[in-house]
Amino acid sequence: MAEENTEYNKGDEILDLYAKSGIDPATAVKTLPPAMTLGAPGISAWVTANTTKLATTRTHAEWQAYYSAAIAFTGKPGEIDKIMNPALIDAGPGNFKIATAIDIVVKHASKAEYSALKLTPYLNDYSKLVEDLMGSSGELTAKLYGLYMKEYAEPFFKKNNAYGGQWESLPQTFRDALLVTYTNFGEEKIKSLMKIPYEPQPAFTDGGGFNHLRNAQKVGEKLELNDYGQDVVGVESFAELAKKNDATGLAARYALAKLRYVVVENGVNITGQNQNGELDLASNGGQLSEKWIEDRAVMLYWKTRYDVTKTDFHKEMEADIEGNWDFIDKKTGIKLAIDGKGLSMSDHQIVFGSANDETINGSGDSDNLYGMAGDDTLSGQEGDDYLEGGTGDDILAGGKAKDTLIGGPGQ
Repeated sequence: MAEENTEYNKGDEILDLYAKSGIDPATAVKTLPPAMTLGAPGISAWVTANTTKLATTRTHAEWQAYYSAAIAFTGKPGEIDKIMNPALIDAGPGNFKIATAIDIVVKHASKAEYSALKLTPYLNDYSKLVEDLMGSSGELTAKLYGLYMKEYAEPFFKKNNAYGGQWESLPQTFRDALLVTYTNFGEEKIKSLMKIPYEPQPAFTDGGGFNHLRNAQKVGEKLELNDYGQDVVGVESFAELAKKNDATGLAARYALAKLRYVVVENGVNITGQNQNGELDLASNGGQLSEKWIEDRAVMLYWKTRYDVTKTDFHKEMEADIEGNWDFIDKKTGIKLAIDGKGLSMSDHQIVFGSANDETINGSGDSDNLYGMAGDDTLSGQEGDDYLEGGTGDDILAGGKAKDTLIGGPGQ
């Protein structure tokens, strides 16, 4: 599980040393935070001053009390919370919360199906559990991660009807990427990200899920699973994939419509979202033009950049491109403001409408406006604009300069 870990730094290491020791939390909370604020020099001085106490250990009974308190704890624990209750600390290079480790052992160690994991000795020795959790081999952490995914993460997705109850039909690598995301984020954060219909995506950076997909073939080779990861294929151009008139192209257009960076062919009810050709190519009698695909792919690229850098969608992002660009999705309310090179009086507007009746205006620069469904009014204003009405009864006004107007179905 090392590939999904966040960096294990000096702050994590000192919290581990403190957690294993018998130092009284009421004492540590007064001296440890100031030491950590000073960085490596402060931590080193704190360790020297507490060498004798750091050599002591907490008893099994003490860990039982900390565990009970941790289970009752609500919210995200801060540094002070972790010092006052060591069971809240994310321990070892695997960053596995001690309270969660104890909870897994308490609830599952005695099950016959997990006897090969040899976890029962920890039931009466939480001190040993904590020590092994911080071990460099990561053996215990790997066992606990596997149990956590099976007993906590997977039931969560099934219970919440992920992908319309077609969980078992999803590719194994994709399911594993979602399980990794759940494990790293925790249930509370996963719940906060839920939308209906519930079709979650593997998370970037500290979520670890996307990283798992990228490394899926290597994971398969290491575990001697010959077919594992073979269904994960990187693409040079999302747009070119979406232009294909086949099942893969349809899945890619569905991903673009949802602004998702992973294309999943199996286990997703795309047909139910395409009753009237909403996801079919315009060249094949559908509603999506090549121009829409190209612009949507560019918006997805920038949205992915926002996600990776954890930038708020309504904040500007500096970029090494010409001009300023606003990518707006009316359905989700997402606005990506790209601050490029040069000075301009107006930002290029790339706007995607929703199913509602909307008025969408361009700017003083060249714009691409897509009404989509609904009875829309599109106005390009100045600049060389591209206006595409979509379905519904639309009014298209190009304005000044050379404009392209595509009415679409409707009047």
